[in-house]
Amino acid sequence: VFRNSLLTVLSVIHTTGITTLKKFIRSIISIGICDIDRA
Repeated sequence: VFRNSLLTVLSVIHTTGITTLKKFIRSIISIGICDIDRA
């Protein structure tokens, strides 16, 4: 039971981590595009 819950926690962290990473990358890209537009 402990092992299964650990796997569940890891998969949740993995999923949220990827989502956060995607948002982070998108915000960096959008900021970069804004900087290019200003230049």
